[in-house]
Amino acid sequence: MGAQKRILAIFGMLLCLISMTQYLIPYAVLAEVEISKPYALRLEGDRMLTVGINTQVLLQVDMENKNDESQQYVIIVEVRDSNDITYYLQFQKGLLSPNAESQIGISWTPDKIGNYQVRSFVLSSFENPLILSPTSLNSVKVGMVSELDPVNDEDSESEADTTYYPDKEPTLYNLRQYALERINEDRARFGLPEVQLSENLAAQIHAEDNLKTRYISHWMSNGEKPYMTYTRYGGLGNVAQNIAMSGDYYYYKDCTSSRYYCEGIEPFKEIDQHQYGLMYEDKECCDNGHRDNILDNHHTHVSIGIAYDDYNFVMVQNFEGNHVKFDETIAKDSDNIRLSGEIPSKTDIYGIYIYYDENPTPEVYEKNKDMMSYDSGQLVAGVTTADYYYGDDMITITADRWVIAGNSIDISFDLEPAGTEDGVYTVMLILEDEDAEPFPVTSYSVFR
Repeated sequence: MGAQKRILAIFGMLLCLISMTQYLIPYAVLAEVEISKPYALRLEGDRMLTVGINTQVLLQVDMENKNDESQQYVIIVEVRDSNDITYYLQFQKGLLSPNAESQIGISWTPDKIGNYQVRSFVLSSFENPLILSPTSLNSVKVGMVSELDPVNDEDSESEADTTYYPDKEPTLYNLRQYALERINEDRARFGLPEVQLSENLAAQIHAEDNLKTRYISHWMSNGEKPYMTYTRYGGLGNVAQNIAMSGDYYYYKDCTSSRYYCEGIEPFKEIDQHQYGLMYEDKECCDNGHRDNILDNHHTHVSIGIAYDDYNFVMVQNFEGNHVKFDETIAKDSDNIRLSGEIPSKTDIYGIYIYYDENPTPEVYEKNKDMMSYDSGQLVAGVTTADYYYGDDMITITADRWVIAGNSIDISFDLEPAGTEDGVYTVMLILEDEDAEPFPVTSYSVFR
C-alpha cells in the first residue's frame, strides 16, 4: 500500500508540474537539455503516421545534454485527448553524459481511436525539481490500422520533414489537384468513377470561414448550411459536405506566443492524413458518413476548399451531383420555380420535395455549430400533378406545368403554398435510377 501511495503522489506531482510549465515557460526554464518533439515508433523502429488501436508503440524523445557536466534527469511524457484531458502519463529517469545525446522510448498502447497531443519536458529530479527544457509538443493519430510514415528517413531530418510533393509549391491549385487525386484514388479502389473538380466557390468560402473562427462546423458563422452557400454561389445540383480540420484555438494562442514549440502545417501531408481519416477512421465518430459521401456512386463533381496558416488547416469537400442539364436557373423569383432541362437516360422522377429552415443568422450558428452532422431542414411540402395527394403529413403543391418527354422535363410551380414564414425553402428534385435507387439531383435554396 505504501508503494502505491508513493506512485499516486508522484503522478499527482507530475500533473502539477505539467500545469506549472504552461506558465513558467519560457522564463523559468534552464534549457540545459534540448529535446525533440515526441513521436510514435513501431517496436521495430519505424516512424508512424497513424497508430493502430490496441497496438503497442514507443513514444520516443531525442535528448541532448548542452553542458560540459553530467546531468541527472527525469523526462515526463504525457498524452492528452481531444478534450485536453490527460489520457496517459509516464516518466523515465536517467543520467546524461557531458554533451551527450540519448533517446528514450516509453511504451504506450492506445485503446481509443482519436487525435492526441503528446507533451514532453525534462526535470532535474523529483526531490528538488528544476525544469531543464521547454515543453515539446506533437500530435499522434490513433486509427483502426497502423500506417507508417512513407517519407521518414532516420538519417536525414530534412527529408523526413518534407511533404509528399516536395517539388510542388503549396498553391491553392496544386493543393486542390492533389486532394482530388486522393479522392479519386479511394473511389477507384471501390470501382467507382472519378469525380470532376467543380468551380463552385462555396467550399472555399466555408474553409476560410472555419479557419477564421478556428472552429470546425458544417454551419457557416453567418448561420448558413452547406446547400444554402452552394446555391448562393450558383450551384444548381445537389451538394453533400465533408469537413476536416487540424489545430486548436487554445493551442494556436500558445504556439504563436512562443509558449510552446509547435510543429508547423505541411498542407500536402495534412491532405493525406485527413483523407485517410475520412475514409478509414470514420466509423467511431460519424458512423462512416464521410466515407459514404466519398464513395457515393451518384456524385459527379467535388468542390474543394482549403485554408490554413502556420498551425491550423481546414479542408472542405462539397460533393456534388450534377445530373440535370438545366435550361435556366431554377428560381425566377422567390415564388416561381421551374425545373426545365434534360435528365439522364434510364432515370425517372421519384419526387420533388420542399424543406424549410429558419433564415441564417449568427445566432443560428451559435445554436448549431457543435452539431456533428446536418440535415436538409424540415420537410414541409411535396410537388406533384393534379391527380396525386401526399397526405396529411405535408402540404401538396400541384404543379402549374408537368411535362416529361423522353429525357426532357419541364415542371413549374408556385412555392408560396409551402409556407408563409420567412426563411429558406430548399427544392429537392429526386430521381430514381435503373436499379430503383432514389438519389437527389438538386438542393436549391430560396431565401424568403
